Order: sequence, then structure tokens, then C-alpha cells
Amino acid sequence: MAGTLGYTISVRHVFQRKFGSDELGNSMSGCHWYIISRRPRIRILEGSPRIKDGILTLEFIETSPESNTRRTFALGSELIDEGNRAVFKTYDRGSYFSLHVDGRVIHGDAWALASLFSAADRDVAKQEVLYIGQAFAGGHGNAWERTSHHQKLQMIYEDHASDPWDIFVSPLILQRGNFQGDDHIDDSEDGPSLERYLSVFSGREGTTTKTSIDLVEHSLISYFNPPYNEQLRNWNAANPTTAMRKMRDAGFRLLHVHLSGWQGLSRFYSEEQSEPNRSHFISQDIPPAPRRPVLRGVSAQEVSDWRDNAKFIEEGSAFFANMAEGSGVELLAFGNDAPKIRKPAPVRISESHQLADETSQEARGESLGASHDQEEVHRKIMDARRARSAEKEALTYKGEATYDGRLGVITIGLDRECEPVHWSLHDSKGTVANGLILGTDGQGKSSLLRVIAHQALLSKRFSPVLVRPDGSDPTHEAALKQLSEVAKEVDIRLVSGPKHESSKRNRGIICALDDSDKVLGYPGGRDLILKILTQGPALGVGMVMVIRDPDTLRLCPDITKDLITSTNRVAFMENADAVLNALDTEYGERRKSSISLGRPTFMIFTSGDTRFLTFVSGFFEVRASHHEARAFATQLIQEAQPDSPLLGEWKPLSEDHDAWAYSAEPMLTSWFLHKHPDRWIISCVLASFRPVREDSLADSIEWADFRWHNRFEGSLGPWRIGPTAASATGPTLYADALSPFTFKDQSQNFWALQSHLFGSRPEQSQGSRVGLIQ
Repeated sequence: MAGTLGYTISVRHVFQRKFGSDELGNSMSGCHWYIISRRPRIRILEGSPRIKDGILTLEFIETSPESNTRRTFALGSELIDEGNRAVFKTYDRGSYFSLHVDGRVIHGDAWALASLFSAADRDVAKQEVLYIGQAFAGGHGNAWERTSHHQKLQMIYEDHASDPWDIFVSPLILQRGNFQGDDHIDDSEDGPSLERYLSVFSGREGTTTKTSIDLVEHSLISYFNPPYNEQLRNWNAANPTTAMRKMRDAGFRLLHVHLSGWQGLSRFYSEEQSEPNRSHFISQDIPPAPRRPVLRGVSAQEVSDWRDNAKFIEEGSAFFANMAEGSGVELLAFGNDAPKIRKPAPVRISESHQLADETSQEARGESLGASHDQEEVHRKIMDARRARSAEKEALTYKGEATYDGRLGVITIGLDRECEPVHWSLHDSKGTVANGLILGTDGQGKSSLLRVIAHQALLSKRFSPVLVRPDGSDPTHEAALKQLSEVAKEVDIRLVSGPKHESSKRNRGIICALDDSDKVLGYPGGRDLILKILTQGPALGVGMVMVIRDPDTLRLCPDITKDLITSTNRVAFMENADAVLNALDTEYGERRKSSISLGRPTFMIFTSGDTRFLTFVSGFFEVRASHHEARAFATQLIQEAQPDSPLLGEWKPLSEDHDAWAYSAEPMLTSWFLHKHPDRWIISCVLASFRPVREDSLADSIEWADFRWHNRFEGSLGPWRIGPTAASATGPTLYADALSPFTFKDQSQNFWALQSHLFGSRPEQSQGSRVGLIQ
């Protein structure tokens, strides 16, 4: 195997026709390649732009050079126009536009607006590649300097002057470069070194070298094979260029170039590459002989059937093309006043956006006169707006009664599928249900508490008591007094009888305690809460508690044990499921056995400073010696990998020889043997992690759940604290698989890695970006 070079490049901007602005030239610094392309002329139909209901609609005309026919189509977009002061103008017979909206002026070519509003529709966004070039002058040149006096560009202008074509120049920027110490061929050839990569391709200070510029240019030209390029139209491994020889001499045999169209307006194509994709992923190689006789692409005679880069050659193009289709679109405007060369000569745009000359037309406010197609576009946008409003309205609390007496529940909101989320007020026997709401500030926990209290009142079976500790009262005397009154009611009902079922005549009580953390800090407050939680429900009195910090519950384990048994639990935090699971684990029933007969078992434990997720693979009689246990474990490992000889060894982890680690490679533990109170347990390591800080039980569970679900398809039960080996640091957690599980397709992880290596990243620009997200 040898190495692989990778480059990700993207279009900095798409310019139509002319060049020559210092302001634009400065913004183009670092663009060392460019594409000259063409497409049929698109103009805004004069008099068609209309702004109504905060929606801009307009019609475009596309002229076909081949048949000299015209196609008219309507597009539109919703504007952020709070003051109804949006103004849209067209210039130079509809070739250019400006839009003043929300305090900004956006402007550009008619084609750019059509591509933006159509979300880079194939028929609108596609551009035929005519020429690809580079500009490199000792690391300081850029595409702007080269094309401003480039004879090839002038030739293209002249060749298309009499036909209805628009010519575009798209400077390209290098987003990232990378190298890998592996490629697509199965052999033992030495790979590249970081030293060679930095000296030949990257530069010590992150600069782009001439060799990299040459390789990317050659890759693009041989891929698109543009008609105006005369050199580099083939990638011939048998007759390499200087840059190709440098690549091969440095230990690289494979080259990936990703022309990323993420959020771009253009879809490039050519006669050679007829598919107008938004992204193009190009692979070329310099393999050893014998080679396949190809003019571009990969010429290796034999390509690996398992290496990542071999998979990338086969599937990378389709992957990145599909990924780009899911991105939005952006229009880049250079401030309120675009560079003069960016606009046709007659166009002048002022910050006030007043009419500057007789060449412009404007639409503002409730402009009328739209075509049927524009009306249809307007209708679809209005329908989408109403749908969003309806969805928002559905999530708005309306204050209407939702109590279901048959089930004893109320509705507190909707889930992601817009299905009702219920909260239990009481069970079928009339016992009132307590509740727990966890969450950080500003997440809606207090609002939910008020909704529950109001719904309890609307049920006509409960009288809510809203308790909120006053921040100005450090002793929280008023809150404690309210809790005391509720506790007295519990005592009164104890005297009147052992059972109290809530009804319209005999109302129950829901004590809604906000900011419970403050009250739990007082022993008297904890006693009152515990009394209400434990004695109240059977007497028609329940409590719902809002808690900011889950660690507060550690001050009162008796209260926590009662709360976690409730079906009413909500957490407003990023790792909500893990926090609730951790409370169940810490305060719930302990697991008595290290194994679960009939169900696969997984463990979380910490050894030293490393946390492990393991699969319980076997067990042995606890009274056996460590010699017997290790012999049994060794046999088990051999059975698990019958085709591989055992090359590792067991290493003791404790002086008592009750903990052992098996490793076939240095610094990599793959099996554990621990003596638990009930059995010797052999477990296989699935994942390990060394926390940089002391983390919580919730952190451990969140990490383990992520690792498990990333690897397996199936259902995993809750984690429980169980028998722990003496050598373990902290408790050992167990979870059983609730159903048969299978290994998950790991290709998603492969493509996530490739997206990281070759995907687009946000670039800082001197301009402002306007985008539409599909």
C-alpha cells in the first residue's frame, strides 16, 4: 500500500462576464483555479416582479441559443419584511436586480436569483464547463489576477458574442487538503511520510504549493475535458507530468479531488461529464505496471475489495453528489454596494435604494399584475406559511380542558410526531400520581408546571396549590408555610379515613412546587415534601416538583426513591434520557446477579482511569482459582476466534489475582476476567474511554448507550448497579438486551469519516450571505 492525497475545493463566487475591481480582487485572495462556463441567457421579465403578503414573485425568460426559442417560468420566495417596506428593482433590461429588505440590499445577476429561488434546480443551475485554468505566482497569485487579462477568456467572449449565451467565471478556493497512509491497492509498498507531505504538497505554514495547484488543475481538466483546454486533457499514468512524478516519488499513488457544491448555485457539466451534479468527486491514480489503458480515472489493474479508498473510488462520486443535493443554496453579496465590475455599467445601487436612473424598474408593497404562474407560486408559499402557523398553533397552550376521566390523564403537549403527550393525575384506583420535572433555566420547566396545575383545576377534580419560593426571601418562609398547610391537609385526611378518591364534590390536591432545589436545602422542607409524597397520594394529595440540578436529589435519597417510581417524569436537558436513567440506576433496585440467563448482558465499569463497555461472554464458578478461571477464559477466547492463534497474554490487575486483562496488542485490552461476588465473569471489550475529568453516572450511561446503539440494531434494557469486582473503580452497571440484536451496518461511520475529510466547511467572507434552506 502507498498513500492517498485529497483536496476539497469550492466555488468562491460566480461572476458573469467582466472583471477588474480592486475590492473584488481582494476578496478573491487564495483562489488559484477558475472555471469558465456558459449557459443559456436568463433575464427577469420586466414588469413581472410583485411583492404581496411579504412574498416576492417574478417571472424569468430563458433564451435557447440552439433554437432561439424562449421559456418563461415563475419563481418566488418569502421575505423577512416586518415593515412592509421591501423594494425590488431590475436593471439593464432585466439582467441584474437589487432587493432592499430587512435593512439590507441584496443584488446580483438574474441567473443567480433564479438559481437561489429554485434551490439550484437542474434546468436553471447547470453550466457547461468551457475552460479550466490556474493562477499561481509563487503562492501570491489568484484567479482574479490571471483572468483579468487572459486571452482565452477574451476568445470565449468573442465566440459567444452574437448568441444568447451568458459567460460565467467561477474562481475556486482550496477548503482543505489531507493525506492518508493507505490507498486502493493490496501490496506492501511503503507509504508516505508527514515530512514529505509538508515539503512537497502542503507547506510548513499552511500555504498551497505549486505541485498541489498543478495536480488539482490536471485532475479537473482531465475529468471535465473542456473544449477550450488544449493541455492536460488526459490523465496518463504511463506518461506522468512533473507534478504526477512528484506525487509518486513522495509515496502517493491515489488522488481524490472534491469539487464541492455545498450550498452553491452552480451545477457544472461538460460533454465528457454530462450529469449536472452540484458536487463532483474525482479519483485518479498512478499505479505500478501493469495498468489498464484509460485516459482518465483509475487505471490500477487490481483494486482492493476491502480497503476504504477502494470503496471510495467506487461510491464516493455518488455519495457526495447525493449529499450536496440535501444542502441549501446561498447568494453571496459584497455589502450594500457591489464592486462596479460586478454590475453592468449602467447599474447604480445606493444605500437608500432610491431609483438612481432610468434603466431600473421597481416593485414595492402591494404591487399588482401577476401572471397565472406567479399566482400559483404565491399560493404554494402561502400554503406553506399556513402549515407552519398551524403547526406552531398546535404547540401553543390554549387553556382548554384535556382531562380524560377514564384514564385519569391530561394532555401536556405533542411529541415529534404530533401525537399527544399525557400526564397522569391519578390511577384507576384513584391514587394521585406524583411527578418530577428536571431542567435548566429557560427550558420551559416552570411553564409545564403551570400547565399541569391549570389542567388539574380544569379537571374539576383537583385544586392546585402553586408553590414558588421567593428569591428575595432567603429563608423561603412563605413557601415552607404553603407546604406546611398541604401537609396538614394530609394529616386531616389520615384521620378521616385511609382512602380518599378525588371527585367533583371531594376534590384532591396537586401541590405544584417550583424551584424545589431551594426548599430541599432545608431539613424542615425535606420532611414536609417527603410526607406529602409518601402519605398524600392514597389520600388524594399529590406533588409535582421542578428541580434544576439533579445532584440536589442526592441530599434526600428517600424523596428521590419515591419520585423515580412515578410515571410522570420529564427532563428539559440535552442528555435527558441518560439523566433519568442514572437516577433509576442510582436509587432503584439493585441487580443481584452478574448474569441474566437467557438474555445477553452488557457491563460498564471503570478500571484505573479508563471506562469500559463490555459484553459478558462467559462465567465460571466463583470458588475456582484464578488459574482455573484463566484456563477457562483462554478456551473461550480461542472458541470465539477459531481461525486466529492466541498471541496475547493475561496480565494481573490486582495483587489478589482477582482481575485480569488479556491483550493481543500492546496498550490494547480486548478481554477482561473479573472475580465478582457471585461468579468469575469473562467479558469482551466493545469500547473504552478515558475521561478528561471526573464524570457522572449520567455521563457513563450516555456514553455507553451511544456506543451500543452505534454498533448494534436492537433494544437495550435499563442500566442497573450490580455485583462489582473488588478491583473496579466505582460501581459496575449492567443492562440486558431486551430482544435479539444484530451488528449494525458500519458504512455510515465510514462515510461520516469521509465527510469529515472531504466535506465543505464554512468560509469567512468579506460579503454577506443570503440563503434558502430546502
